[in-house]
Amino acid sequence: WRRHVGFSCRGKASRHRIVKIMETFKNTDKAIARILLAKKRGENIGIWGDYDPDGISGSVIIREGLLGAGFKAKNLTVILPRQKKFDRSFNPTHLKLLKKKMVSLILGVDFGTADYDKVKMADNMGFDIILFDHHLTGTGKLSALLINHLQSGDSYPYKNWCGSGVAYKFFEFFYLNQGLDLSRLERQLDLFTLAMIADRIKLDDYNSKYIDRGIHLINAHARPGLQELLHLADDENITKEKVMSVLISRFFPRLSNEKNEMYRLFMARSKKEGAKYAKILNDRHKKISAYINKYVSIGEAQYKREKSKVIILRADVPSLASGMIGAISEALVEKIKIPLFVYKKQENYFQGSSRAPFGSGFNLVEAMNSSKDLFMGFGGHKTAAGFRLKGGKEKEFKDAMEKYFNSL
Repeated sequence: WRRHVGFSCRGKASRHRIVKIMETFKNTDKAIARILLAKKRGENIGIWGDYDPDGISGSVIIREGLLGAGFKAKNLTVILPRQKKFDRSFNPTHLKLLKKKMVSLILGVDFGTADYDKVKMADNMGFDIILFDHHLTGTGKLSALLINHLQSGDSYPYKNWCGSGVAYKFFEFFYLNQGLDLSRLERQLDLFTLAMIADRIKLDDYNSKYIDRGIHLINAHARPGLQELLHLADDENITKEKVMSVLISRFFPRLSNEKNEMYRLFMARSKKEGAKYAKILNDRHKKISAYINKYVSIGEAQYKREKSKVIILRADVPSLASGMIGAISEALVEKIKIPLFVYKKQENYFQGSSRAPFGSGFNLVEAMNSSKDLFMGFGGHKTAAGFRLKGGKEKEFKDAMEKYFNSL
């Protein structure tokens, strides 16, 4: 970055100059000011992440970013709610926990953009909130400082980021603004890379430079947990093309969050500790791979049989881990290269995951919005989204999606 702007970012005068010319996300200046106020006051900060590779990576990036900026570990609390029980956004149980810890500021990553009621609940409890997100925005009023390149009025020219990517870029701006050592933050580029590829973010000339540095970091100086996971996967030379199959496949489906294994893997400081959590992840990967392969084969056969422009697949998989249908949809779309919806039966509704080919131009959220009365809720991105289908609406859902995509 210093080479990009053409001068050093050390010293008071140069910092003022950087602030003046740096292009940043909307609300960055306000968020930096609030975080600096928290540091001055010695406030306790909550770091709240969605429990998937993006949210967990983002939580580590934020934590390490704050530590590198002089915050104390004792003032930081990471919250990763078990998604099956609590969903991804704010909930009373964990907000009360943060209250007991005297937290006054929450930094959230990979959720919140359209969670108006839940964010309002946290606001009413007295928390100040900064959200680093990349989901599509809605029309409500959000009671938080939102850092999201997709929100109205954001003029930052580069638009392809996941939640961790937004968090990383924000702290890059923060470090430059404060004249901090950027190399400390750059140690997190491995997790930035995992999150970007896990969320299937479109790679462009700008973000690819960060990805390339992240791949180099994984190969040259992998943190102990990743090093041990690579060893168990029997593949210690990672490329962009292999990140999904070798590393991220061990992180999907999303873990049950009983023991925070993925987070602990990232945070492991020794090979012994890293090996412990790498084994848990790798063993779980072996157990669920059979189910994923089974439904991918079923989906491929259905695709050949129906010759449709969209696949609707029911996958009644056991609850070995949350997010298994997401893993199935992720693997299946790589095989058949058309939009697809995978879902499983819950008590009185269907939980689903949808994918479209990377860079295809399809918009899954728009597709579901065309028949929104069939859903209890849906959201996400153009090519990767989740949904909850109302009970008894399977046939109507299939007909509606086939009609939508066959008409394009």
